[in-house]
Amino acid sequence: GVTLKKGEIGVYYYDSTTDKYYSYFNEYLPVSYHGTGDIFSSAFVGALMNGCNCAEAVVVAADYTAECIRVTLGNGKEKWYGVDFEELE
Repeated sequence: GVTLKKGEIGVYYYDSTTDKYYSYFNEYLPVSYHGTGDIFSSAFVGALMNGCNCAEAVVVAADYTAECIRVTLGNGKEKWYGVDFEELE
């Protein structure tokens, strides 16, 4: 996650086909969970495999990861369990 502005966290990436840098941000949630990088990576590759381009896959992965964190914040489970990605479809 990249933070460039208070209250936001996101993704900064390079597209070699356009030789440009891009970013996408979500609201920063003041918690940290194990496995969020793995969830982002899995969602990103899954989106690519389902026909998304890189920019679309970043949005899918970032939004899905952020939603997993939001759901986990509200479930009352211990932090060390990681995020509840199973709760989301």
